[in-house]
Amino acid sequence: ESLINLLKIEEDLKNTLSNKHSEGYFNYVYGLYFVKKDLYNNANSKFIDAIALLENDSESLMLLSKVYEEFSKSSAKSGNHEEAYAALVKHNIYRDQFMADEKLKEDIITKSRFLIEDYKNHAQLANIKKLEQQEANTNIKTLNLIISIILLVLCASLIAVYVSYNSKRKLNNKLNVRNEELQ
Repeated sequence: ESLINLLKIEEDLKNTLSNKHSEGYFNYVYGLYFVKKDLYNNANSKFIDAIALLENDSESLMLLSKVYEEFSKSSAKSGNHEEAYAALVKHNIYRDQFMADEKLKEDIITKSRFLIEDYKNHAQLANIKKLEQQEANTNIKTLNLIISIILLVLCASLIAVYVSYNSKRKLNNKLNVRNEELQ
């Protein structure tokens, strides 16, 4: 049943536009089928086909690592220990490269999260400063209004005192003139 499904998928892959990753994954699964059936030479052939398709695809490092691992096991079971060792070394190289890439991606994500938090903190501080500045501006406007009102009242008072003084002086002059007349 598995073989029938694999043959159908192989036919579909031939009839559709597929990418190297899909074809490589298909050859990997086909190779696993042959391993389960103890057909190690056929499995090795499929694993080699998968490796050829995936070798230059930087997005397929994990799959390539798995292919080399299974190729190593299959080669060991078929008695080709040198090929098994070479495949195991390649498996380790691609696995380490994949892990390094994943670590780099995690580092970038962590740095991005840190930068976002830092940006949020800066934005929050800027917002607080803006609110403080608005409050200070409001206080200054209120103070200016109070000072303006006080100055207006003071000016009005000075004008009233001046008018009163002039009035008093004129009355005083009139009184002096009347007093002289009276005398």
